[in-house]
Amino acid sequence: MWYAALVLVCIIGPVLAYLLILWISSLFVSRKKLYKKATPYYRWAIHSICWVSLLFGHVRLIGDSLTGIPEGQALYVCNHRSNYDPVVLEWLLRRRKNTFVTKPENFGIFVVGQIARRNCCIPINREKPRMALEAINASADLIKEGEYSVTVFPEGTRSREGKILEFHNAVFRIAKMAGVPVVAFYLDGTQKIKGNMPWKRTDVKYTVADVISAEELKTMSTVQIGNRIRNRYLQLNGEGTENE
Repeated sequence: MWYAALVLVCIIGPVLAYLLILWISSLFVSRKKLYKKATPYYRWAIHSICWVSLLFGHVRLIGDSLTGIPEGQALYVCNHRSNYDPVVLEWLLRRRKNTFVTKPENFGIFVVGQIARRNCCIPINREKPRMALEAINASADLIKEGEYSVTVFPEGTRSREGKILEFHNAVFRIAKMAGVPVVAFYLDGTQKIKGNMPWKRTDVKYTVADVISAEELKTMSTVQIGNRIRNRYLQLNGEGTENE
């Protein structure tokens, strides 16, 4: 009996210590400041959260090599099916300095929201055009300062039925303003994680759906960029294509 108790303490103890460390770390993050640089510690913190989430979610990632995507900064975009989408992308891009444009409500998530804020995540309120424009400008400025890439979900919200939603094409202004390429990821399987976890494994497939160079972007409007990427997502999602 004592042996089982000791094993339980050895398992639970480190977990509680880890959660306590994250909680204390979140207390040092301003709830109003937009950060422009994350320390190595807070980069470790967000990556460890992603690793733990994938581990306890029993997630296996399957997909393309990332060696083919451009080196340096970029605007990363992705379809949106699950709250696990940013977790998967942050883990895939952990060797690159990357942050996210996200809805303000996500900063209210206990501990995780503050850790994300400290990793330079940028709030966007699409219901208020002026605030949305400010977020787009802040994202472009962050890229132009030379360290971070930015990830956005052009659908703006999760697709509850699995279909590709209409795009908010204004987000592609970030790449045009910053002079960086657009790299489009497509995820399939994240929508199953919640129902499968923690006992049943979920295979999440990721695909580098498209890469549009900075030079090519100069000749395209945001609508053309959105149509091209959305059509690629529709193909991968088995929905055919729409007129460009």
